[in-house]
This record gives sequence, structure tokens and C-alpha cells, in this order.
Amino acid sequence: MNDANKIQRVFANLQIEHPELTYKQVEERFMARQELLTQENLKLLPPLLEQDGKGENAIAYVKFFNPMGDGTWYITELDPQNMLAFGLVCLHGERELGYIDLNELKNIKLKFGLYIERDTRFKPKPLKECK
Repeated sequence: MNDANKIQRVFANLQIEHPELTYKQVEERFMARQELLTQENLKLLPPLLEQDGKGENAIAYVKFFNPMGDGTWYITELDPQNMLAFGLVCLHGERELGYIDLNELKNIKLKFGLYIERDTRFKPKPLKECK
């Protein structure tokens, strides 16, 4: 089964599972089920500790955000085996560098069936430029 067929099947299953939802709502839930990281992201992200000591000059390669409001995560490094990342967390008006469990992030359920999303338009840049 090719990727297009897989996508059609998942989308159709969502429509069957939730007949009360509009097409737009089904589309949003489908997008939420997408993987947090693409293969391209995995190739770009350096291993943990590679940018150690760079502080705000470390490069963020991936940005995640809460589509409902507060919460942004800028990822600088990744251990893909354990889905453990390092980066900048912006939450409740505070900025803090630290480790981020991407499995935990992926499973955060928000109102209206939404989830944490990856910013598909984000371009790598130093953390000091991330707001």
C-alpha cells in the first residue's frame, strides 16, 4: 500500500469514527495524527550534547506550538531512540532550556481534539532569535 492509500484510509476511518464532525474538523484531527518529526527533521537534528555550551547561539531546527495558545518548544538536539530532545521551552511567559520528552508532547490532548503541532514553515535559526 503506498502512502497516498494509507492517508486516504486513515482519513476515511476518521470520518467513519466521528460522523458528527465537519470535513474541516476531520481534516484537523487527521493533521494532528501526523508524526511530530519528519524524516527530514530527523536528518537535520544533531544528537544530544552536540550544541552543548552554545546557549542562545544554539540552532533550533524544529518548532512545536500549542494551537490553542500558550506553549512553544524550539528543538536544538535529539536522541531519536528515546525521542528525547533538548531545546528552549516558552511557557507562561518564561523561557527555559531543558530536556523535552517528545512522546509526552505528542500525547498532549487539547480542547476540540487538537494536539501540539509542528510549525511546517519554521526555518532553523539561533535560539536568541526565537520568540
